[in-house]
Amino acid sequence: MEDLQRRLRECTISSPFDKRYFVPNCHIKRLITRANISNVLGSIRPDFPLEETFTVIAILVFLGQLNKNTLECLAQNGFTDNLLPVTYHPSEDRNAILHSNHTGRAVDLSTALNDISCMDFCEDQWRFLAPVVGGETHSQYDENIALPIIEKGRKTFNGSYGQVFQVRIHHAHLKLREGDREPVRPAKYHPRRQARD
Repeated sequence: MEDLQRRLRECTISSPFDKRYFVPNCHIKRLITRANISNVLGSIRPDFPLEETFTVIAILVFLGQLNKNTLECLAQNGFTDNLLPVTYHPSEDRNAILHSNHTGRAVDLSTALNDISCMDFCEDQWRFLAPVVGGETHSQYDENIALPIIEKGRKTFNGSYGQVFQVRIHHAHLKLREGDREPVRPAKYHPRRQARD
């Protein structure tokens, strides 16, 4: 697993915009394959829904937590990419319960992960959740999300809520139509707002 983990970590990019890290989607799909996972684990069930869990498995590989028990636990609990992002809320009676931020659904991973592993999962998941953008005039993302910006250009505008810069977005995170060139898109940066007393 160390080789796959190393290769995944080598694909991590630091955004020049906010210094957050992200792993481009193209590298996740290139590395998280049935063959690579079988090499790590010895085998993988033919009916395991790998295509629905690329990101979850990539996070587990990144953390060094992928094993047959973890994979079986994912399958039994229906923990797929569409439940991401998740939040961990420790409880006294059961450890390793993650809650989907989208659906609120609880996923019990107590047979595969301990509470520290769950906290690590929640912290590191953001580098794997960089959005695919294109066509929208306005998008709003969770403040923890790492934007897939690979180049920061000149400042084009100063507004009352933030600054606008030209940026280049990683090609794997662009939704382009046939014949489109990779655009340089303006991005508005809103610094995190401080909580008021």
